[in-house]
Amino acid sequence: MKLDFHSHILPGLDDGATCIEDSLMLAKALKDWGFERVTCTPHITDLYRNTPDTIRPAFEQLQESMQAAGIDLDI
Repeated sequence: MKLDFHSHILPGLDDGATCIEDSLMLAKALKDWGFERVTCTPHITDLYRNTPDTIRPAFEQLQESMQAAGIDLDI
């Protein structure tokens, strides 16, 4: 199994994907490269004050959008 251990794929949380379209583009590329699972690791710093309350909605949005787009990638 190919696993990406460090990904800023969640939309709008840090210096990674800025929007859901970017996230979907990254998810599709990872799937096309043979990845099966991605660990979502947004920054949690003074600059990016992410918490479970900010991360969870972005995670759910990405899961739903990937399902709708037919991208079979475990996040």
